[in-house]
Amino acid sequence: MYFEYELLSEKGIRSENQDNALVTTNNKGNALIVLADGMGGHIGGKTASSIAVRYLKELFKSIDLDSMNESEINKWCEQSVDAIRNEMILFAKNNPRIDDMGTTLVFALVGKDKVYFTNIGDSRAYIIQNKKVRLVTKDQNYINSIDDPVERKTVEMTIVGQYLVSSLGPNKQTKIDNYVELLDYDTTIILTSDGIHKFIPEKLLHKIIISNTSNLSIMMNKLIRSAKKYNSTDNMTGVVLRSER
Repeated sequence: MYFEYELLSEKGIRSENQDNALVTTNNKGNALIVLADGMGGHIGGKTASSIAVRYLKELFKSIDLDSMNESEINKWCEQSVDAIRNEMILFAKNNPRIDDMGTTLVFALVGKDKVYFTNIGDSRAYIIQNKKVRLVTKDQNYINSIDDPVERKTVEMTIVGQYLVSSLGPNKQTKIDNYVELLDYDTTIILTSDGIHKFIPEKLLHKIIISNTSNLSIMMNKLIRSAKKYNSTDNMTGVVLRSER
């Protein structure tokens, strides 16, 4: 399996960049692509996202996706999230000032013929196959937790609808969503923080991605530039991986 990737992150108008992202492979030929967006309204957001990415990288080193079934992989993902949370709890005990830290976490495990996604929060994972872009994950925000259509309509255009109902931290409520996709002969995976996808119109975001699948560096640069053009007020991070058999 051949992997090509690109990662770009900018702090934008924020005072610091609380996003963290990574692409890595292990000696089993599997790949990990991960993005964590530290919660800007919480002290320690940068620390939380850093712990999540760094610790997941260490856990990933020993996994062999192609010897596991889907249930075993989902269990590994859930246990890894628990291990990251425990690491955060230990860190917060020694640094009580940031015990309210939190982060989103979205990652994809790429095996021989499948991709396994895990999501917490509102960073996103997209998959590109057959020249089509598809959103894999579902934002874990208040609007998406509402089943009643009348209530949903009421909060749809308010900032309340974007409030997270799930994140990862020592004292956060965490919901883990798992997804699996077949790995095509030419599959591209993109992760973005909400500093990108929250500001770029969906049609334009898809157009930028589809038009630049042959040059991942140009794709990432155009996404960042477009987010700035549409007045992104957050850190902006995008990471893309293309696999070819």
